[in-house]
Amino acid sequence: MPDLVLLDMRLPDLHGVEVCRRIKATHPSIAILQTSAAITSPQDRARALDGGADGFLLEPIEPEELQATARGLLRLRGAEQALRRMNESLELLVAERTRELTDANRRLEVEVAERRKAED
Repeated sequence: MPDLVLLDMRLPDLHGVEVCRRIKATHPSIAILQTSAAITSPQDRARALDGGADGFLLEPIEPEELQATARGLLRLRGAEQALRRMNESLELLVAERTRELTDANRRLEVEVAERRKAED
């Protein structure tokens, strides 16, 4: 599975925004950079971004700009993935600590019950 898809807005069978939506629906972690030489109005660019594109460049694109934009999107994806992994680790840690505290609370309740019984 690719990390980044470079996708033109004007395609022979489907509009690029629809292709973007379909990719994002099945693979939300893939970064999509949409481009166009023909569809260039601000509304078109907004439509592409609202459709799930992570970036948009007007053609013709200078190679340096394309490379820098792709690297930026990949850095963003990497940071998102790292944050997701940290979240998962934190959730596991919280679940483990909750189990430990629940067990400690049960032991304390048993101990309190035993002390009351001994005092009686």
